Amino acid sequence: MRMRGLLFLGVLFVAAGGALLGDWVWMAAKARLAEVLITEAFAAHLADGRVHPPWSWADLSPTAELQCERLGVTRHVLSGGSGSSMAFGLGHLDGTALPNGEGNCVLVGHRDGQCAFLRDLRLGDRLTLRTRGDERTFVVMDQIVVSERNLEVIEPNSRSLLTLITCYPFGGLRTTPWRYVVVCERDPGAATDPLPRTYRRREPERSVLHSVVREHLETFLSQARAQGGEGYPYFIEGEFRRYLEGGCVRAVSGAAYRSATGSDDALNRDRGSSWG
Repeated sequence: MRMRGLLFLGVLFVAAGGALLGDWVWMAAKARLAEVLITEAFAAHLADGRVHPPWSWADLSPTAELQCERLGVTRHVLSGGSGSSMAFGLGHLDGTALPNGEGNCVLVGHRDGQCAFLRDLRLGDRLTLRTRGDERTFVVMDQIVVSERNLEVIEPNSRSLLTLITCYPFGGLRTTPWRYVVVCERDPGAATDPLPRTYRRREPERSVLHSVVREHLETFLSQARAQGGEGYPYFIEGEFRRYLEGGCVRAVSGAAYRSATGSDDALNRDRGSSWG
């Protein structure tokens, strides 16, 4: 009787595992098919300039293609910043400049999917945005973590900007109020007018915040481990260390800074020199 019970449980586990494996294979096959159909639809759009939904019931269509040669990354840009668009590519946020148009073009995506590559971008990386009849190169000028309520990063701009936004921190499973923003500018060396107040290249290595982190980080981390055993979550320590590498690799989120210092003073002074 006991052997029958064990045999039944074994069959049940095998069946459950097979079902999960089948679901994974089905999802992977659907994703691959969607990628092929979107690629074909974009090729048709390049040929005639018309809107080509990748499948008959789709409420989206490919309008551009983004590439980062250094990372070997290619992403399709799909109309609308909806969940369906972000499931298959980068979504173009309605109301912002069109891809390769004049102004601030905002693209959004999931941190564990189409926008996962944002964490590997560096200042100075070159991104190519291809649309019908036009191909432009944008240079990564800034990387910053902001609250989801911060709308300055999507505001219109007189400069030709490409803004990429995803949730933060990377690798997180829960919903989060923080957004990771990468700001790119077209041909920044050719500009003659100063950047508007809403965006100016930060220099965190010269800031009060960078000085505070540089001088007190190790002491702060040691005290946290001594008090709590494990210290702060891994992403907070990692973000501080990445911030110090090269002086301006990444921004430190406001939440992390407040947890480290218990104060907004230095952070607010730094914000006054960048995003206003």
